[in-house]
Amino acid sequence: MAKTWNVTMEGEDLGSSDDINLTFIDSKEIIGKAPLNKRFIDDLRWNIEKHPHYKAIRNIKSIESSTGDKPATNTVGVILASAASDDLQFGFLFTEIKKDSYEIIALWPDDFARVCKAKKELYKKFIVNLVQNPTTFAEVSVVLSV
Repeated sequence: MAKTWNVTMEGEDLGSSDDINLTFIDSKEIIGKAPLNKRFIDDLRWNIEKHPHYKAIRNIKSIESSTGDKPATNTVGVILASAASDDLQFGFLFTEIKKDSYEIIALWPDDFARVCKAKKELYKKFIVNLVQNPTTFAEVSVVLSV
């Protein structure tokens, strides 16, 4: 069984009654090392400033792996997106590995992870589209720790 990462996010109300829990599949066995460079982060920030369907929010309460690990750094986030043309939803869990350098550590949901495992380069197309083709998406949320 693949390692998973459980991400708990605050719901609309404070407290745990409506928390959102997502299970991400560890990316090491799926896509290998998957860096996100400073340019991607800068372009994503620009899209958040320019497009109302791109949002940055702080509501991650906890992140823990199925093996009990925690992310290596405190700078961790989730990118969640939904396609404009169909019901496709996908997400990336990422962490900062050094200043201005990030890496994808997990994918969501299981179906997306499975497709990316079969077609290793597919996740890169989603990453590129997130910054170069914002109209491809109905909603993009960059979720950071509270």
